[in-house]
Amino acid sequence: RGHHRPKAERGLSRGLPLECSMLMEPGQQYSLDQIRKAISSERIASYLSRFNQNESAAYGAYAWNIALCESFYPALHGIEITLRNGLNEAAVAEFGTGEWFLLDVAPSEKKIANDTTRILKGKKKALTPSNYVSEFTFGFWVSLFSGRYHQGAWPSVLTSPFAHAPKKQRSPKFLRTRLEKIRRLRNRVFHHEPIWHWTDLAEQHELIMETIDWINPDMRRFVEMLDRFPETYARGAEFYEQELLSVFQS
Repeated sequence: RGHHRPKAERGLSRGLPLECSMLMEPGQQYSLDQIRKAISSERIASYLSRFNQNESAAYGAYAWNIALCESFYPALHGIEITLRNGLNEAAVAEFGTGEWFLLDVAPSEKKIANDTTRILKGKKKALTPSNYVSEFTFGFWVSLFSGRYHQGAWPSVLTSPFAHAPKKQRSPKFLRTRLEKIRRLRNRVFHHEPIWHWTDLAEQHELIMETIDWINPDMRRFVEMLDRFPETYARGAEFYEQELLSVFQS
């Protein structure tokens, strides 16, 4: 049904990833009651409603959702690191200072920079440009593509990191739409929200990889080396449902 790893990399008997199977004693059964308690009835309710109260299917989808979120991490890591460093490099070159975020930005971004100053002081970190850059959220970098930055020196700052993008798609407005879509997925992944039911996950994954490629093709190759999304997505919820049934007693 889905893509399976070579036998040497498989788990106990049903294809459970090796890193998971190493934590389990062969033949030992675990209690699903403890899983219910840990997850809570409120959290699993949306899954149960989608599967007509079929509990094993609901927990299978829940497990698949966790695996999917995990599999997105390399791509989301890649786009966030590559975007912020590319934008910072372009801004420093344009404005001639590593503290550009304290100068030529709109009030909303200036507030974020000031808040970050307090955060860094609270962590007893030096107020260096590199510490600001690493502390800024993905949302901060995406906000730079809003309409208020589509004038003056900013368009060239925003588009210069995307040297490998098609020319027609190398505009702040186009890039903003793309990055907002990535930000929405990223927030759901890191806030432990469901994404398994989204029908365009494969397309969104490729969109992230392509965006990394537009900035730094070598970084895309690096992320692909770590990427497990295709096989995780191909397995589907039923694979994880069967794994749960083989390990946990109801």
